[in-house]
Amino acid sequence: MARGEAPSLGLYRERGRPAFDAGDTELVASLSQPLAEAVREHARPTAAPAQEPGERGPGLLLFAPTGELLSANDEALAWLEQLPPDSDHHDNFNLPLPMVAAGTLMRARATATARARLRSRTGRWLVFHATCMRDAAGEIEQTALVIEPAHAAEIAPIIVQAYELSAREQEITRLIAQGLGTAAIAERLHLSTHTVRDHVKAIFEKVGVSSRGELVATLFAEHYAPAHFRALSHDRV
Repeated sequence: MARGEAPSLGLYRERGRPAFDAGDTELVASLSQPLAEAVREHARPTAAPAQEPGERGPGLLLFAPTGELLSANDEALAWLEQLPPDSDHHDNFNLPLPMVAAGTLMRARATATARARLRSRTGRWLVFHATCMRDAAGEIEQTALVIEPAHAAEIAPIIVQAYELSAREQEITRLIAQGLGTAAIAERLHLSTHTVRDHVKAIFEKVGVSSRGELVATLFAEHYAPAHFRALSHDRV
């Protein structure tokens, strides 16, 4: 799912099996609410992710048109070790590839490029970016898959939505993260300071925090908290 897009689910059946019928559609529709709740719960940080030993660069994997893995750098191998073992698929390197990686590769083969995000076993959000490589004639040959840590700006919208904040609450949360105080937010949004305080209290209650610093750390800062956010840690409503 790219930033700004609504969440979606794609379901497929093997070639030769019957098409989905009305009963299948009804079943999937009935599962939408519990699935949405599970996704929101998964996106909410439960604990600070484990610290990585130093900065690890992007991982690069190169796949043949047949889907066979041709090569991978050391960073890619290290990132793959951090991924949850949700797939039994192994390539010729004997590497387990999670479904999100396989799905990203398949989408890239169809649309030339694709992106996806996944949390590692240590709690770090990673981005998978697959793109097709073309030969001199413009024909698609190999597919490259890059794995790298997600930037805070890319993950923040997911986490904010996981707490079911309203559009106005999300707007105020973003301004809080920028370091704006109550009066400045009120002026920016043409609201009274009393209304802003009410929104901030509602945000705190939904997220389960008691200060602006806690809010920023919970929603935005997982691994990337700028130093100036720490100064907000004792700033109450």
